[in-house]
This record gives sequence, structure tokens and C-alpha cells, in this order.
Amino acid sequence: MNPLYERGYWRVGCILCPMATTKEKFRHIRDYPKYAMAYLRAFAKMFQEGVSKGKTHRFRFDNPVDLFKWWVNENYNPNQLTLEEMDDYGRGDRQP
Repeated sequence: MNPLYERGYWRVGCILCPMATTKEKFRHIRDYPKYAMAYLRAFAKMFQEGVSKGKTHRFRFDNPVDLFKWWVNENYNPNQLTLEEMDDYGRGDRQP
């Protein structure tokens, strides 16, 4: 049996999985802070790449920290794309 079940986890999967609940994600952040920092670094690189290519309109976030907060469902982003606004590749074409 996976030892995480013995630590009180009822669902074992990837850390900060998009399918995890907000409560589960906060627990991941608490139990695995290095992974949370890795997500922040990855979001910062992604954000910087978008800025360098002039594609920040696709992020709809002001900075990587806001993106991370959205990822863990801490803050809802009112500019989030709807399914109807997504193209075949999962990228929105709508400008803010």
C-alpha cells in the first residue's frame, strides 16, 4: 500500500494535480514546498517567455504568482477563457 494513505491522503496522484481539490492542493503545498516552488519557477519561465514574445494576452494574469494562485484555485480569474473561446489547440484568440 502507498505510504501516503497512512499519512491521511485519500487520493494519490501527481502533486498539485489540476484535478485535485483546492484543499488537496493546499495540503500538497504544505507537505511538498519544493514542488510548489518548482511550479512557481515554471510559471515564471512560461510567463517570461510569453512576455518576450508579446503573448501576454494569452495568460490573462499580471504575474506568475497570480497564475499560481489561480492554479491552486485560490483566486478566480474573471478573464478566464470559456470553452467557446478556445481554438483547436487550447489557446484563446480573444484579446483583453
